[in-house]
Amino acid sequence: MIKLATLLACALVFMGVPAHAERLSINLVVSEKGTPYQKFAKEFKKALVAVDADVYIVESHDVNEGNKGLIVAVGMRSAKLAVLQHDTPVLFTMIPAFGYRDLMDGLATDGNRFDQITSAIYLDQPMSRQIDFIKAILPNRSRVGVLYSSEEDAGLKGMRKVTAERGLSLVTRRVGEAGLFPELEKVLSTSDLLLAIPDGEIYNSSNIRNILLTSYRRSVPLIGISRPYVRAGALSAVFSTPEQLANQAAETVISFSRSKQLPAPQYPAEFNIEVNREVGRSLGIILPSKAVIRTRLGASGEGSK
Repeated sequence: MIKLATLLACALVFMGVPAHAERLSINLVVSEKGTPYQKFAKEFKKALVAVDADVYIVESHDVNEGNKGLIVAVGMRSAKLAVLQHDTPVLFTMIPAFGYRDLMDGLATDGNRFDQITSAIYLDQPMSRQIDFIKAILPNRSRVGVLYSSEEDAGLKGMRKVTAERGLSLVTRRVGEAGLFPELEKVLSTSDLLLAIPDGEIYNSSNIRNILLTSYRRSVPLIGISRPYVRAGALSAVFSTPEQLANQAAETVISFSRSKQLPAPQYPAEFNIEVNREVGRSLGIILPSKAVIRTRLGASGEGSK
């Protein structure tokens, strides 16, 4: 009697389907030791348990030789290492949108663009979501202050368009040779709120405490970019967790394993909301509940995630 396994193998051959699908090799490059990166790696591997794939966690650009199916680079340091692998598809994660653009621009030579075999899941939120979030928590404030070190990196053109479409105005100041705090004072004097952006020249461990104190003293709430910002004294933030980004990356990898194509770069699909009610009370701001914020965001198409 012919065994069932033999019959199945023969059937697969006649149907033109291989008996064994190619196993995907994934090099997860995690060059930074911080907790967010560890959380990402743990959740990413967990999300791919049921997938026919080998995940190699590496801490440099020396990816597993002979197993270069896909590189997933976590964070900017890993991204800069991963771009050295010119012949391997790369999915960049936990990097800001301007960071990805800078990487691709730096590699564009003679019409040969590395971005043809790359994609990204950005760390920052789409500006439409950020502005809708501001309208949801501070509906009576219309002047959005922004500090930036590079107009192109800050995406000011798109930011102006989004704020104008929603009936808000943008108040911007470039931080240059005059230094941070003179420009901070100027933007706070003509703004109803200060929106932080992922600009490491301005929002870094050396500056953030003084930025928060200065904005608080001027009674101008700061909208942060993560939960730690809110815990440190920002009024609120909309952000995506490492676990949410890891699950989105896993979904992208699963799709890649079937099509061998990476999608266009994308912003986070899922997001969290954090508010600091103590700061709100100190500034005389009554913050709506998270459920109400979600409902208001839902009216603009952002509240379902």
